[in-house]
Amino acid sequence: MVESCPSGPLVYTSRDGGPVLVARPQVSFRSAMTPSAGALVVRCSHFVDGRTRWLDVGQHVVTCTARDPQFGDKAVARCVFTVYVQGRIRLLDI
Repeated sequence: MVESCPSGPLVYTSRDGGPVLVARPQVSFRSAMTPSAGALVVRCSHFVDGRTRWLDVGQHVVTCTARDPQFGDKAVARCVFTVYVQGRIRLLDI
């Protein structure tokens, strides 16, 4: 079962219109079948190789998944959230 997952979109702004370094937010799962097993290993799209990732301007849908190793595909939980990276906001000259 999902213990923690972002409840809304995460928004970042790029200063120069380029990619932004985004840290994976806190996402955790616990086994409903075997609560004493502790926290389960979480795998998240976009953050496969680590806890941070450079993301380009745009919308990125992140899916985090955990499987209870004792039950495999019969015990899967998912957390889905969106990361928005905005381009630089240009102020008008007056």
